[in-house]
Amino acid sequence: MSEEATKPSEKPKEAEKAKAPAPAPKTDEKKKAAAPAKKTEKIPMKVYTILKYAGLVILSLWLILQGLGDVLKVDFPKYHKILPIINMIGGAFLILCLIKRQRGDIGILLLGAWSLLQSSSFLFHISFNHSNTIIHILGLIAGVLLILKI
Repeated sequence: MSEEATKPSEKPKEAEKAKAPAPAPKTDEKKKAAAPAKKTEKIPMKVYTILKYAGLVILSLWLILQGLGDVLKVDFPKYHKILPIINMIGGAFLILCLIKRQRGDIGILLLGAWSLLQSSSFLFHISFNHSNTIIHILGLIAGVLLILKI
């Protein structure tokens, strides 16, 4: 009798397996099937955010070194060549970040342009009529726009 009692209980389990629905597709497959084809971005937005903040940190480092150098009268070999290079790298990061995003803060863009112009005029001895005045006005406008967050 014990054998007969186990046989009927096995039959409903087999019937449940046969009636069970097919396993649901994985979530990635659902997203691919449901979502329309999108243009894929070659570089994720996270990279642009990292570039922006890296540029700002590099320019902050440049400001600190520039201030300390003037206050402490630091003068070691290549000091006056290293600072413009740091400035140029920070400005290049900011401009790369904003050009590729095709939108962004005008103040950040002008800060990057100011940084590149100032450092390249010093490193490569580039000058033109009123170049110092233009660089100072560009820095002034960038600073005002950064304060206003435009």
